[in-house]
Amino acid sequence: MILADVLPGPHAAIMQMGMNVLRRWRLLLAAVLLVIAGGATANEFAAPLITSVPLSGDETLTLRFAVANRGWLFTIHDVDFTCVPDQVTGRDATGGVVKVHGVAFPLNVDIDLGPRASFQYTCPIQGPHLPTEVEHIIAHVEMAYTRFGRRSEAHSAELIWDGQSKIWTAAP
Repeated sequence: MILADVLPGPHAAIMQMGMNVLRRWRLLLAAVLLVIAGGATANEFAAPLITSVPLSGDETLTLRFAVANRGWLFTIHDVDFTCVPDQVTGRDATGGVVKVHGVAFPLNVDIDLGPRASFQYTCPIQGPHLPTEVEHIIAHVEMAYTRFGRRSEAHSAELIWDGQSKIWTAAP
């Protein structure tokens, strides 16, 4: 039934137009709320974000990184890290080129990360296998955590350190 059938006269068409505008606004509002709810849900289920934190004052070969819980509602529990030097390049005592895989370094920190919280940590790249003079390192950080009662894992992007800048950056 059309409003013009119930209310005859010139005002019926104006009222019908107003109802159509109201319906469109409601539909637009519902769509905006759906997008917001979808984004919030995606953040709750997204893996934690792991990034390097370059500081020029850090000790040589120390990887400083931050982990952030992107969720707005739920805490991430039992967070543990492992620093993995994928490739270490440099020179030995005689000046020869050395390229080795580093030894993974577990950091059992066992922290809880609340909603929208972040945490910084450092991890040394060390060991007898390293070249005397380190020129370049490619590494990443692995993370194990519990969310919703299930153990999960996350990985950082590839991180790079070079002997000239002496800071960690994300690989291009």
